Amino acid sequence: MKRKKNRAFTLIELLAVIVILGVVMLIAVPSVTGYIDDSRKSTYVRSAKEFVDAVRLMITNRDISAKRTDTTYYVPIDYIKTDKAADS
Repeated sequence: MKRKKNRAFTLIELLAVIVILGVVMLIAVPSVTGYIDDSRKSTYVRSAKEFVDAVRLMITNRDISAKRTDTTYYVPIDYIKTDKAADS
């Protein structure tokens, strides 16, 4: 009578795989989180630059006036045409 070869994993092998996956996760999670934060920051900067460009265009088209260059002007966001998806 021939014996079938046991092809199951041992507990040690399973624990080794779990430890390896844990180490990979410890390395991967912070770098993925960093990429997400960097992309959010660049999106905010790009949006701010678009808002500044929109205000400059409005001043150029004389939709709003900026008479003094030493004064800070505040333009309500409602005056700037934005994409509804960008507001979220």
